[in-house]
Parts: sequence; C-alpha cells; structure tokens
Amino acid sequence: MKWGNVVITAKNEGKDGTLSLTGELKPEDKDFKKTKKLTWIAEDKDTNVEIEIWELGHIITKRVVEDGDDITQLLNPNSKMTYKALAEGNIRSVVKGQRI
Repeated sequence: MKWGNVVITAKNEGKDGTLSLTGELKPEDKDFKKTKKLTWIAEDKDTNVEIEIWELGHIITKRVVEDGDDITQLLNPNSKMTYKALAEGNIRSVVKGQRI
C-alpha cells in the first residue's frame, strides 16, 4: 500500500484460467485517487479460504419514484452480484455479524 502506482506492461492468460500481469513500479507517482486498485494474496493451499463476495447496488433504476410509477418496472435485476474469491486464512477469525 502507498508504494506508488504500477503501469501494467504485459498480460498473460494461461489455458488453466490463471492470469499473470507484469508491471513497472512508479514510486514517484503518489496520485492514488484516479487509479484502479488491485490487491493480491500469496497462494497458500494450507491457509487460503474460498469465500463468496456480495456486491449490492441500487435496488431501483430511477432516482425519484413518482406517484403512478409501477415499482415493479423500476426494479434493478442486477442489484445483487455474487462471486467467488480467495481470502487469506486470517478471515477465519471473523465472526458472524462482524463487519469488515
């Protein structure tokens, strides 16, 4: 974190679904507001845990619901997205109901 920005110089997608990126660190570039963020963890089959991430978006597609609007026509069918991810083993210490 806060090392600087990295410019991706090469991308390689393996036949097994793996993705490799090569980048050049720009330690003098500390403008983090307009850059995409990427986080990674070490592959450790003994401690990594598969998790399911939920991303919740807006439930309705209209900014202001007016009288006469059919709410069923305003529902966003893509308001919830879930996907699998890999987490570090420390995630096991999170208890049900805890926010992270």
